[in-house]
Amino acid sequence: MGVAAAVHAIFLLTLFQTVASDQMQGRVLSMYNVVTAAFPLGFILGGALASLFGNEAAIVMGVMVSTPVVLMTYAMSPVLRRM
Repeated sequence: MGVAAAVHAIFLLTLFQTVASDQMQGRVLSMYNVVTAAFPLGFILGGALASLFGNEAAIVMGVMVSTPVVLMTYAMSPVLRRM
């Protein structure tokens, strides 16, 4: 998992720096850091849902919320669709 996480992080940071213009790279990386710092909030929410509804239901709820967000982001971003 550690190797996969490192590869994932390297891929994301490389993608952000190659897609963003020179003027936007700092802003993009700052937003990445803000989002990364907010991950523990998702862990708290997932744990609360799992304790209330069970592990499987919490996973299904997370997928039902995150999948449309990812699909809408892809649909609304011409840059992502070209890749």
